[in-house]
Amino acid sequence: MSSFSSYKESTPKFSSNNILFKEKNIFSYKTANQHFPGGNNIIVLQNEFGFSILVKIEEILDKVTVTGFFIQENEFLKIQSLSLYDASIVEIIIQSLHLIYKTCKLKQIQELYFNLEKKEIEHLSSFRYLFTPFKYINSRVCFILDLSKASYLKFKQKSQVIGRDVYKELWARQKHDYIIRRYLQNHEKGKIFPKRMTLQSPFPHSALPFIRKDHIHIPTNLK
Repeated sequence: MSSFSSYKESTPKFSSNNILFKEKNIFSYKTANQHFPGGNNIIVLQNEFGFSILVKIEEILDKVTVTGFFIQENEFLKIQSLSLYDASIVEIIIQSLHLIYKTCKLKQIQELYFNLEKKEIEHLSSFRYLFTPFKYINSRVCFILDLSKASYLKFKQKSQVIGRDVYKELWARQKHDYIIRRYLQNHEKGKIFPKRMTLQSPFPHSALPFIRKDHIHIPTNLK
């Protein structure tokens, strides 16, 4: 019997889940699994700024394959604080990858194939060390994730380093970024960050030339 053959359509039931970093998470999350015949959706929702990821996993020709990696972003935050936007993207991808490992372990899946649209892999570039080389076929990109214990431990160790470095970078940038400062020092984790907080900045974002508008550096060559 295949891994997902017994699944029937289900409604996702969300639970609070700070997966990897526990109290060291920059953000907080709700997660859910949604079953459908022949497959499973992994859903990760970030509470504070509304980012979300849906990972669609299906069985195709006896291969368990990720056929969708859909990210819902907060474009307003991208304009107001590129640093918080970057941190949100990186951390929610780490959370989703962890859930992929966890789901596949429960199903005793040894290899996970990916067959995605090119636009869906945009934010996976920092994690290419996990995958086989990308193979481009027309508008699709195919690669494989090793699901061994050694692979997961490597992912977990590197993710801890990435999470630590992103947090340090945010802390350093808050001096010149009002939104980061309000979030790190005053906002209660788990609650929606009010949009009005960004609008109440002492100066418009565009009028602060000293705010860093470069992306947060994500280390990709960790040993």
